[in-house]
Amino acid sequence: MQVISIIKGSIFYGAAVMGLFALGTVPGLLAVGGLVSTVKGAFSRKFFKFSGLVVLLFALFNISNGFGLTGFNLAYSKTENVNLNDPNVILENGVQVVRMKETGSGYSPNSFTIKLGIPVKWVIDAEAPYSCASTLIMPKYNIRKNLVQGENIIEFTPTATGRIPFSCSMGMYTGVFNVVDKNGKAPATINSNSVPMANAGSCGSDGCSYGGR
Repeated sequence: MQVISIIKGSIFYGAAVMGLFALGTVPGLLAVGGLVSTVKGAFSRKFFKFSGLVVLLFALFNISNGFGLTGFNLAYSKTENVNLNDPNVILENGVQVVRMKETGSGYSPNSFTIKLGIPVKWVIDAEAPYSCASTLIMPKYNIRKNLVQGENIIEFTPTATGRIPFSCSMGMYTGVFNVVDKNGKAPATINSNSVPMANAGSCGSDGCSYGGR
């Protein structure tokens, strides 16, 4: 909230944002303060130890999110399975078209397999433009997009095989592009499915599904 207030460069906008933020946190702060005041005796020691543990868990969660914002996401293993015949990636006029939905609970789908060196048109249907997930970042390609209601388009070309993670601006909602070479081979750190990409896919009136090229 402080960053949002500062970047606008307006004292009135900043005051309004921080004022609304303060009002929004009042119920929670009053509830916590009231609960703590009622905890006494032997039970209070256990309660405060439990509270300390919860704070540590939140800290670990935020550290994980921080790593995600730098492009290193702890939520994904180093040997992630990929679908070489990805139904969410369509080849149209030499461009890989990827479609994804953004909602208040994250991104769906949030894992895609794309080919190296072929331009990507990432089409995002934003259904919750005021949620945390509406600010989308991809550190590896220095992409940051504030999604608006409806269709949003991001374009990039993968330059190396491997993983391209993306997330919301807080690192809470995440996703990944798995980049394979033009022969459909995944890098050594990714376990591919048994169906080879070169033999998968089909074409129709609306383009070719991913594979077979």
